Amino acid sequence: MPDGTRNRHASPGAKAAPGGKGFRPIKIVNTRSVAKFAASEECPDAKDSDYRKTDYTAVYKWDAKTGQYQTKSKELDRLFKADQDQF
Repeated sequence: MPDGTRNRHASPGAKAAPGGKGFRPIKIVNTRSVAKFAASEECPDAKDSDYRKTDYTAVYKWDAKTGQYQTKSKELDRLFKADQDQF
């Protein structure tokens, strides 16, 4: 990359949340960490403080009419766009 080297990783997680009728809601949290380094640094030893962390959260609720989990969250769309902007 002309503007430097990027090191990134994501830590997805999912768990059932309390509450709701029928099946429990499922909360998805994807923590995305990105560190940017100068182009001259090939493989730097990154510290936690070098990373900018962003959480993308979506809650999926059971919809008995459709028989599937659905979300109104746009967070995972934001994550997809952030990933596309990297290229």
